[in-house]
Amino acid sequence: SVESEIPDGVTLGQGGATTDSAGVVTVDFSGLSPLMNDDARRRLGAQLMWSLTAVPRVAGLVVTSNGLPFSLPGANANGVLELSGLQGYQVLSRVSTSDLFGIRYGIAGRLAGPSVFERLPGVARALGDLAVSIDGTTAALLDETRSQLSIGPIAGDIAPVDTGLINMSTPQFALGSVWVLGDDAEGKQHLFTIDRNRNVHSVRLDVGVNQRVRAFAVSPTQSRVALILENQEGTRLAMSSILTGGGALGETHVLPVSALNGALLTDFNAVTWYAETSVAVVATGGTGSRSVFTVQLDGSLLEEIGPIFGEIEELAGMSRLGGGSLAVRTDTGLVWRYEARTRWTRVAENITAIAFAA
Repeated sequence: SVESEIPDGVTLGQGGATTDSAGVVTVDFSGLSPLMNDDARRRLGAQLMWSLTAVPRVAGLVVTSNGLPFSLPGANANGVLELSGLQGYQVLSRVSTSDLFGIRYGIAGRLAGPSVFERLPGVARALGDLAVSIDGTTAALLDETRSQLSIGPIAGDIAPVDTGLINMSTPQFALGSVWVLGDDAEGKQHLFTIDRNRNVHSVRLDVGVNQRVRAFAVSPTQSRVALILENQEGTRLAMSSILTGGGALGETHVLPVSALNGALLTDFNAVTWYAETSVAVVATGGTGSRSVFTVQLDGSLLEEIGPIFGEIEELAGMSRLGGGSLAVRTDTGLVWRYEARTRWTRVAENITAIAFAA
C-alpha cells in the first residue's frame, strides 16, 4: 500500500493547483495545521514533488494553506521548493550507505574498513583536500599547495578548473555543484561554486569587517550555510540562508550555543550537517578540551557525542533524517567514525584529509 503524507481531513483549497510561466506549481490546501513539524512538512513536500516530476516543465513547488504561505523545509527565499532540491530530500531519506574517503601521503582513496585504504584510480598528483559526490563517481580535489582545484569522474579524467583562488579549503558537493572557499591575490576571501558544466560562479560573501570564515558547510538541500566565523576575539558558529539563484548569502546570524552548565561553547574549529535541522561542530565545552557536539539550527538541544582521544583537526559528515554518520581526523592522522549504534570506531591512520560521499 502507498502511505499518503497528506494529513487526514486536508483537502484541496479554493486556489486549487496552478502553474506559472516559470514552471512553479502552487498547490492550495484547506485544513493544514500550522503546528505541523518540519519532518511532516518535508514528507509532504517530498511526496508532492515526486508526483510532479511526471509533469513536463515543472521546476518547483509552492504550498499554501487557504491562500496563505505554508513553508516547506529546503524552500528558497521565495518559498519555492525547487525540483533540484529533490535530491536533497533523497539524500536525507534514501541513502543507505555512506562511503568515507581520505588522503594518505598525498594520495586519495576510500577508507573501506579498519586500516583498509583503497587508492582511487587515475589520481596521481599530490593532494591536500577532497570532496566526493553522493554517488561516489565524481571528485573535487585540491592539490597540496591548495591553489589548484580539479574536478571530474573518479575513474576518468580529472581536469583543473580555473578559479583564480589560492589557499582554497573546504571543498564540498551540494546538489551536484562544488563549493569552495579561497583567497584572491590580495588575501580577500571568496566563496565560489562550480556547476556540472564546470562553470565557475561567485557567491557574494559578506561577514563583516575584520572577520573571516574559518569553515563552512552547505546544507544537503542547498538552502542554508553553516559558518564558523573568526576574528580577534575568537570563533563563533553562525547560519546564513542561500538567496534565490545561489549568487549570494543572506544575513548571517550568530548562534549562541550553551552547554548544560550555561557556559558558551568556544574555540569552534569545524562544522558539518548532521540532520535536516541540526549540525555537528567541533568546539570546546565546559571541560576545557575539544569535543564533538550536535546542535539544532536555533542553538538548542546541544548534545556532546565525543570526546575523542587526541586533538581534533577535521570533521566530516553525511546528513540523514534523525542523524547521520560523522568522522573526525586528529592531529596525529587518526580517523574515528561515529554511528549512532556503534558510537566511535577507529578506521584509519596517517590520514591528512577526510570526506564523505555527499
